[in-house]
Amino acid sequence: MKNHENLIVIFSGSLIQVEFVKEQFEEHGIDCIVKNEFQEGISAGYVVGTPTSIDIYVREEDYEKAIEILKDLGESPR
Repeated sequence: MKNHENLIVIFSGSLIQVEFVKEQFEEHGIDCIVKNEFQEGISAGYVVGTPTSIDIYVREEDYEKAIEILKDLGESPR
């Protein structure tokens, strides 16, 4: 995803949950970005966030479709 404008956080969870949701979004043609502040902090030498608060961002125009996918998976949007 090259354009990072109009991004919305749609889901937060553990690495396993986020990877599964990301895979489902991509299978349905939804580009997304994963932001893992915990891992980024460890790489930089300090801790921010928690290992279970990884976020997925989608474009504003994909939001409704992504919500439906989350509902089908039994997950709640953020």
